[in-house]
Amino acid sequence: MNISKIKIKGQVYNIVDANAYVAEVNGERYASLNEAVIACGTTPSTITLVGNEVMSAQVVIGDGQDITLNLNGKSLTAKPNWNFNSGLLAIHHGGTLTINGEGEIFGVSPGGCVYCGIVLTVDKTDNDNSKPAKLIVNGGHIVGQCYGISGNGSNAGRGNTECIINGGLIEASSIITGEDNCGYYQPQFNGKMTFNDGVIRGRSAIEIRSGDFTMNGGIAEAYGFANECMVKNGSGPTSKGVAVAIAQHSTKQPINVIINDGQLIAECPFFEGNPMGNDELSIATVKAEINGGSFRTVGAGSEPFHAVDLTEFVKGGEFVHYFTDKKYLDPEKFDIDNWQSL
Repeated sequence: MNISKIKIKGQVYNIVDANAYVAEVNGERYASLNEAVIACGTTPSTITLVGNEVMSAQVVIGDGQDITLNLNGKSLTAKPNWNFNSGLLAIHHGGTLTINGEGEIFGVSPGGCVYCGIVLTVDKTDNDNSKPAKLIVNGGHIVGQCYGISGNGSNAGRGNTECIINGGLIEASSIITGEDNCGYYQPQFNGKMTFNDGVIRGRSAIEIRSGDFTMNGGIAEAYGFANECMVKNGSGPTSKGVAVAIAQHSTKQPINVIINDGQLIAECPFFEGNPMGNDELSIATVKAEINGGSFRTVGAGSEPFHAVDLTEFVKGGEFVHYFTDKKYLDPEKFDIDNWQSL
């Protein structure tokens, strides 16, 4: 913080630059987001950004905290040359973070690599999964170099997360880093994500490797090439060029994906595969149901759906029938021979 001094009639006063403040809570201003988070304690609080901050350390929403972050048109940005395989912001088990307003959580470090904008659960010490880590996104631009938002699937202790996306733009940057990436990545045990509105994009937009995912609206858009999908990866995403990808991890956790509405735009809008070569009993716990939505292929893409292990999971939606394998269609919902929806 920039503080200058002035002497009036023998009394020295501190003059504080108003632009030096970053955050405000209940009329009290703080020089950094982290200071504001600490000051909130376990009282449900709203933090309003009043200035931009170049961050050099992760800010953690702790156990018992319920914080609403009003971006207020400001930005939180990673410092240059920072290599950090986690998120600019992190949510501990038992913590809740709600993002409101326009502004940026920009986890992209020029000359470095900050993996994601927001990570669900903190590090190897955050292993008490009796309480969920919760994230609600209503607006803003959340970006990381590998993931916009991600969990961690390294062990069961990092599981039990809830994420609800109601708006905003969530994406991964492929410009600065050569890492494979996706806008939202869910490898964690017992992860739950609901996508209601907003935009998620990356080389693949969304990859589900464990847990539940429901899409009720919004846009999932991928700009990768689907001919590179899907490859084995024990620590990171497996897909490119897919709007919603299902790829059960080596942890062999159940997956349940439901798509009710929204737009899926990619060379391959929906892809299910088994890149880890998991056994039949494990893959049998992978489920998908498509009830609606628009599945639009772009570039060299033609198939709206591709699945290695699933059949008869498409019950509705808008897609080009000519390029759709009939085995994916529910015969109780489609007149397959005449390509009519019943």
